[in-house]
Amino acid sequence: MPTIQIRDIPDDIYDYLRKDARANGKSLQSYMRDQVINLARKRRKIESSERHRQVLERVGPSTATLEDIVATIREVRGD
Repeated sequence: MPTIQIRDIPDDIYDYLRKDARANGKSLQSYMRDQVINLARKRRKIESSERHRQVLERVGPSTATLEDIVATIREVRGD
C-alpha cells in the first residue's frame, strides 16, 4: 500500500491533530489515514455529482415515465 509523508506541519496544528486522535482513541497515523480517506471520498462524491449535473444540463430533463423505464428494463432482460 502506498505511503504519504507530510512535512512542515505547524506545531499548533500537529498538537491539535495529535490531541484529537487521542480523544478518538486512535494513533495519529490511524487518525490521519482516516481523515485523508474521508476527504478523498467526499471530493470524489462532489466531483461525481458535478459530472452528473453537467450531463443533465447538456441533455435536459428526462421525459421517461416509470412505466417506460420498467418496459425498457424488461425488454433488455428479455422478459
